[in-house]
Amino acid sequence: MIAKGVDENGDEFEQTIHINKINPRNASLVEMTVLESYMGVDKNRGLTLLPPGTGMMGLSDRTNSLKRIWRNGGLLHFRFLDGTELEIDTEEE
Repeated sequence: MIAKGVDENGDEFEQTIHINKINPRNASLVEMTVLESYMGVDKNRGLTLLPPGTGMMGLSDRTNSLKRIWRNGGLLHFRFLDGTELEIDTEEE
């Protein structure tokens, strides 16, 4: 996925994000936002994969949003702090 926007310093950015390379234990705000988009998180209902306090983060700052991660064959499973789960086929992309 391609993420485009303006960072906290007013500079435009464009970043290629590979979903299966995002590490939710050390992810930037941009990476977690891309992952939320990929997962179809309903932001209108107040859902988020980001932990509390990320409103003060810069776009390249990193945080831990993950409660648990495990592998089952070629599938990587994530459980986030809010209870949301994601499964990624690491052999695709």
